[in-house]
Amino acid sequence: MGVQATAFAASLAALIPFASLPATAAAAELPPNFPARPVRLIVPFPPGGSNDTLGRFMAAKPTERLGQQVIVDNRPGADGIIGTDLAARSTPDGYTLLIVSTSYTMNPGIHKKMPFDPVKDLAPISMIGTGPN
Repeated sequence: MGVQATAFAASLAALIPFASLPATAAAAELPPNFPARPVRLIVPFPPGGSNDTLGRFMAAKPTERLGQQVIVDNRPGADGIIGTDLAARSTPDGYTLLIVSTSYTMNPGIHKKMPFDPVKDLAPISMIGTGPN
């Protein structure tokens, strides 16, 4: 891994893609022709930051492998709550993904009322990066 890549990876917060699937949904429930249309990756932060950069990097390979485009959709604001709420309200069909950072775990402690339940409304898929936080 090059110096720039190492520095980039070290500067990232823990980023986890989430799907707008019920927490109990299994991958086996997806249709065999999935994805039949483009997949949306919501980044609840502004373009150009580390979350956006990683989201765009992570969208490239699935686009090649799946034969469908993974579209990065930046929805910044309110410590990531605006974009996360959009993902939580989306149809739970696996066509909407969300990339989050440490603010996802901190927001329930900072904001008394959230428009979504971070445990029940989204299902984690994988951790894709860590940082020295």
